[in-house]
Amino acid sequence: MHHESNRFFVRLVTTIWLIGVLSQAAFGQVIFDNFNASTPNTSLWSLYQSGGPAVSQGQGRVTVSLPETSAGDVFYAGYSSIPWIVGDYDIQVDYALPVWPFASGVRVGLSAVATDGSEDMAVERISFGDNDFEGYGYPTDAYLAHYPPDNPQGITATNDKAGTLRLTRTGDITAAYYWSASLKRWEYIHSAQAFAGPVYFGLSAWSHDYCFTKQRVKVSFDNFRVNSGNVILPITPIGLVAPLGQLVPEGSVPDYPKQAFNRGGNLALKLKQTFSGRTLTAPQVSAPKIVSLFRDGRSVDISTLYLDAKTPTSHNLLFSADSNSWSYCLRTTKLKVGIYIITLEMSDGRRYDAGFQLQ
Repeated sequence: MHHESNRFFVRLVTTIWLIGVLSQAAFGQVIFDNFNASTPNTSLWSLYQSGGPAVSQGQGRVTVSLPETSAGDVFYAGYSSIPWIVGDYDIQVDYALPVWPFASGVRVGLSAVATDGSEDMAVERISFGDNDFEGYGYPTDAYLAHYPPDNPQGITATNDKAGTLRLTRTGDITAAYYWSASLKRWEYIHSAQAFAGPVYFGLSAWSHDYCFTKQRVKVSFDNFRVNSGNVILPITPIGLVAPLGQLVPEGSVPDYPKQAFNRGGNLALKLKQTFSGRTLTAPQVSAPKIVSLFRDGRSVDISTLYLDAKTPTSHNLLFSADSNSWSYCLRTTKLKVGIYIITLEMSDGRRYDAGFQLQ
């Protein structure tokens, strides 16, 4: 049987704390969670469970319980991040196996999953069950690394009932490790060329009908951390401020203001960037920016225009920070009469459109 990948880390929840409790929320912010809160922080994580297993938080840990009746092609429970990471990263989590019968067929993992769901990478503590790698001679209990195309690598025998899983990426090389309590050092499992794009991170336990041996299993997690990595907070934009129309996701049809604006004047573009209801401004996050402009359906070359009325001799396209918002004074002197769509990029890289008309 093939070791099936767990593509369900992407939406599985926990409570974490951003250093500074978001008062210093920023790209590159290190994340740590000791799970001491009684409930998950759903503004930072989401929960995923299906097929019988359940996840809960309390007593300073996250617990995943898999009852004997768990069933399905894949069944699972755990936590996954709402923020994502771009570039290199180093993540880890402690685990314990308070109920861990022999040859259960259950997998326990720390994962990084492509934000588009196309690929997943994981470091796992596993108990091979019936029909699980039959004939391969693998140990029943092991650590392993898991990358596309869905085959386990670096299978390492272990009797550990508690420890730490670690996953890193440098460039496009992902590496898996576990902490050796006896040797007091990180032990390398395996590395490979893998997905290099933005990833969610998460933790879970799961199994499959083909290998699960119908035994109750309980797993716990503690002390999740992003040791390093460019963590991106998902931004919710609020604006543009009237009389301009509201922002809509890029490619959607924007609502145009009821009034047309006179060509040659300045348009005050104002918006807020929020995360979990908190307004973020500089230096907490980077500035929104103008990335494109269309007039009557045709692209306008903004690289040749001086659009910023505050610095009319520069090609600045970045918004400036006010006390709790962002603004850009759009100079229309060099623009022609017509119907426009302007595209703005927020701090998290997502883009939004707004419309206006010049007469």
